[in-house]
This record gives sequence, structure tokens and C-alpha cells, in this order.
Amino acid sequence: MKAIWLGLAAAACALRAPAHATLFNFDLVYWEDGASPPADPDPSNVAHFRVDDQLGGTISHLDQPTGIWTYGHLGTYFGLPFQDADIDIYNDYWGGGFTFVPMAGGEPDYDNMLDFTGPSVLGGAPGAYQILTGVYDYTDEFAPGTLRVTITQVDADAVPEPAVWAMMLGGLAMVGARLRSQRARVRFA
Repeated sequence: MKAIWLGLAAAACALRAPAHATLFNFDLVYWEDGASPPADPDPSNVAHFRVDDQLGGTISHLDQPTGIWTYGHLGTYFGLPFQDADIDIYNDYWGGGFTFVPMAGGEPDYDNMLDFTGPSVLGGAPGAYQILTGVYDYTDEFAPGTLRVTITQVDADAVPEPAVWAMMLGGLAMVGARLRSQRARVRFA
């Protein structure tokens, strides 16, 4: 029985759940006239992506962490046939900003790339950045319009991690083994 306990403890440690990913919706609206976006924007001025903060990695400049890169998926991109994008989110001495590069067939399409500077959407320390939710407006000195990025956190369904499943099944197996070993024994005198 001791070997079973040790085996289950080792399995629980080996199957320890990784850090939880946080999912975000990135909604982008681009407009050129006025101080606020139109109430019903044209689909060619709207983009939407689902972003997982555990995908990607760190952006560095001069060997210093300056931001993160990640992927946007399940999206739309300003009326163009893109569902995925490479997204760089930076926060360095130039300020904050985004670079969106849509992906076509797994290849970047730099002709439709967006690069906006403005407020940072990253919190935390360099190398341990976190995406912050909120509404952020960006302008570009080379383009006449404004890009509004709305970042919201997606509520993920509560699905147990593999380690939790292993512990639940291990506990059930131990209860079953204990009940089986303690069957009523009939003794005749």
C-alpha cells in the first residue's frame, strides 16, 4: 500500500499543472474623422483576435526585455481574409505600442501590417509582463486616423487540469482498494 501512495504522490508532482494561460479578446476599431469611433463602424475598419498570454515570448532590445510577442487567432482583420496575426506588444523607452502582422497560410503579410505607438498595455516587471485590460487609443504620425484597442479578459470554463484528474482518479482507486481489502470475512466456529 505504501508503494501505491508513493506512486500517486510522484504522479501528482509529475503532472503538476502548468501556469494558467489567460485569454483576452483584442477588439480594434480604426477611424479617421472625429474624436471617437463611429457607432456602427464599417467591417473594413474593425479587427478582432483572441490572444493567449502563454503563447509567444519576450521581446528584447539591447538585451533588455521590452515587451512580449504573441499570436492572435480566431479573428477578423479589417475585412481582409486573415484569421491569425503575430502581435508584438512593447513597453520600452520609446513608449508603448503594438505591431500587428496578419498571417496568410502561416506566412506573415507585411503589406497589411499595423504599427501604432501610444500607451502601454503591459503591467508587471520586465521579463514578467502581464497584459492589462482596458480601452487604449493609438495614433500614428504617418497615418491620419486613430486606432482604439479594447482588451477584455475572457472567462474560461472551469476545466480541471490533468494533475487534478490524476489526483481524483487516484483517490477513487485508493478508496476502492481499501473497500476491497476490508470485505466482510465470515468465520465459522
